[in-house]
Amino acid sequence: MMKISEAAKLANESGLAIMLKRDGMIIRLLPTNTTSSIIESVGNGKHLVYWEPTLADLISNQWEVTDEFRLEPLPNDSAGPVGVPAILPEDYKRIQKLEREWYKTR
Repeated sequence: MMKISEAAKLANESGLAIMLKRDGMIIRLLPTNTTSSIIESVGNGKHLVYWEPTLADLISNQWEVTDEFRLEPLPNDSAGPVGVPAILPEDYKRIQKLEREWYKTR
């Protein structure tokens, strides 16, 4: 468990994502230096389209580095994966690599 800045740095170095679990919500982010919005939020078992960070989220020391990052299409949304309105090619390749590695270990 660590602060968001520590988790983001470690995740970037290892090609992984960061995660915060709180109040029945799981927030996963893929840190990038691009304009892609790569966020997966799950609240009480339902996928959320966005995440509005609270002060508690930003100062929490409960962030983790994780390989549990999935892009799943919304059942009623043909526009794209959850939380990803536009993904740059370099981020998409990184996500594909992360997913391949995840499936190898399961």
